[in-house]
Amino acid sequence: MIIVDDCSSQYEQLQQFVAELNDARVQYTRNDF
Repeated sequence: MIIVDDCSSQYEQLQQFVAELNDARVQYTRNDF
């Protein structure tokens, strides 16, 4: 699963949640602009 964040205001929480999943099948990427 790929999660794409397009400049959300709460990206830190989402990033932490994905990291805590500790699942190589889940990838998180953030677009800064």
